[in-house]
Amino acid sequence: MSLRYDGCAHFRARLTVSTLSGKPLKISHIREQDIESGGSIVGLQDYEANYLKLLESLSDGCTIEVNETGTQLYYRPGLLIGGTITHYCGTSKSIGWFIEGILPLALLCKSPVKLILTGITNDSQDFTVDVLRHVTLPLL
Repeated sequence: MSLRYDGCAHFRARLTVSTLSGKPLKISHIREQDIESGGSIVGLQDYEANYLKLLESLSDGCTIEVNETGTQLYYRPGLLIGGTITHYCGTSKSIGWFIEGILPLALLCKSPVKLILTGITNDSQDFTVDVLRHVTLPLL
């Protein structure tokens, strides 16, 4: 049985639940309505595709398939292995956005995780690295 969702809402949470449960995930109609309205934003955004690459490097044996328009995603989780990972997060989202999604998974990896993330450290939409460091991590 696989998990099925429509739209791009809760993208990271859906991938996290799929990975932790071991169930495949299919997300359809990702920003598909923008095609009909003549919008320029269609399918997965660059930061979402970038997050998938980070998730793929954290695990072994996962499968990620995206259709050519980026409006459908199929994800089959693999085994969380961890290790040392160097990743460029880009400039669309802050590093905090990536850490928020990866943190629950990193805690459950087979080996300790050492993430070396590069990109912007803060933006107006997401938690900064400093907030995560001084507020979130001490709570763990």
